[in-house]
Amino acid sequence: MAVDSLIDARSLSWLDSRMRLKTSDVTDGLIPGEAACILVVSKRPIAEGALRLRGLGLAIETATASNEEPFRADGLGAALKAALAEAGVQMHEIAFRLSDVAGESYAFEELVLAQLRNMRQTRPEQPVWHAADCMGDCGAAAGLIQFAWAEQAFKRGYAPGDIAALHGSSMAFGGRAAAVVSA
Repeated sequence: MAVDSLIDARSLSWLDSRMRLKTSDVTDGLIPGEAACILVVSKRPIAEGALRLRGLGLAIETATASNEEPFRADGLGAALKAALAEAGVQMHEIAFRLSDVAGESYAFEELVLAQLRNMRQTRPEQPVWHAADCMGDCGAAAGLIQFAWAEQAFKRGYAPGDIAALHGSSMAFGGRAAAVVSA
């Protein structure tokens, strides 16, 4: 289960004081949101068309937006590499990606660098979907939103392929996670 809200006064004040809140003066910021999600995990499918978790990777990013270390997306790159290895697939086999990016250029740069670190063959396109476009930044709930969205995309037939990669980043603590899923 994941529940988060960034639309309370305390969160808004914190984001605004660090110039992370998207405003007319700050274009490289996020739009806050809120959400609650629950994910049921089992060894066997409990429903027809259930999402299949094929690989999972976790890592830590030491170079964050709040320190001076050179940023190379080592953490997300490593998490994605581990998820791909566990799934037994290569980056070019991923049809689309879902991410928790929410408007800050740092996060979009990280996505590109992590993809480049893992791509060994070219692929004509590999779209990135980010729910923050529709819901705002939902914080801790963003990861489970990706699982729900991927499942619906596969079930309803609008997924651009058979395999998706999901990835998330904790800007506050440096944690990075990636998952490879399929229908």
